[in-house]
Amino acid sequence: MYNKQPENENIGEMFVKMLQNDIVTVWSSEVKPTIMTEKDTLDFEEATKCCICEDFVEDDKNVRDRDHFSGVYRGASH
Repeated sequence: MYNKQPENENIGEMFVKMLQNDIVTVWSSEVKPTIMTEKDTLDFEEATKCCICEDFVEDDKNVRDRDHFSGVYRGASH
């Protein structure tokens, strides 16, 4: 959160440093394995459309889309 700073502080530089810290935090986070319930497995096996673009082509290979930080399954994608 931004708070008013003295005039001699470079707000742009402060923003970039905060952004760099956030990037390091995200990239150093451990990627979680996919968490799938029985319902998720069934939904994946029976999927007829991509959970992202809602389109599958006949030759597409379905893959399990997940949140890489929580591991929660989002749906079948290609």
